[in-house]
Amino acid sequence: MCGPSGSVFGPQVEQYLATRSSYVSAALFDVRNGQTYVLRPGVRFNTGSIVKVQIMGTLLRDLMQDHRTPTSEEAYRLQLMIEISDNDSATDLWNEVGGADAVLDFDQAVGMTHTQPDVQGYWGDTQTTALDNVRLIRHFAFPNRVLDDEEREYGMSLLRHVTPSERWGVSYGVPDGVDVALKNGWLPIATGDWEINSIGVVHGSGRRYILALLSHQNPTMSYGVETLDHVSSMVWNELACT
Repeated sequence: MCGPSGSVFGPQVEQYLATRSSYVSAALFDVRNGQTYVLRPGVRFNTGSIVKVQIMGTLLRDLMQDHRTPTSEEAYRLQLMIEISDNDSATDLWNEVGGADAVLDFDQAVGMTHTQPDVQGYWGDTQTTALDNVRLIRHFAFPNRVLDDEEREYGMSLLRHVTPSERWGVSYGVPDGVDVALKNGWLPIATGDWEINSIGVVHGSGRRYILALLSHQNPTMSYGVETLDHVSSMVWNELACT
């Protein structure tokens, strides 16, 4: 039988997190059974660079509504923003689409009801939840009324080609050959802690799921990455087909 009988975020995940200073909230949509699981629901985090998926979605919806393809400059900046997490490209595209108001409009369209883009223009300080980011990724992974198939596949192609050094979190513990599309974010905050986040979709070896891992209270970036990597690996194993 495939899939968990309870939650993918069961006692083993809680026991592991009890040994870490990282505070983690997570959400997972299991495509096979249609169930959504949430660990520590409702907690909001700064996005860091995972907001770049929202910026991309906002631009792609604009392109769809305008019945046009991206210009060479837009395509270049989208590639840099997603595949190598280039911040200058993110700022340029954030401004091009209309800033916080435009991104918020897109967020509401895809059901991100607990996400608030930063009105001062500091896009990395956008506030969000794990469940909202599962809703976001679902609009790239599956047909919907907000993005048509051409725009969805464009975005998914970029998410599948994130540079290897930024493929951690959702992709960790997943064997080679399994399809993974993801975006990660990391942000040092004034208290000296780090916000470390990872969102994406995994498909292969009898599993198909969307996972969002958000965290804060990480003393270093590498510490937070290690925490999310371990949780991701535990989730992959929990969803094994036996």
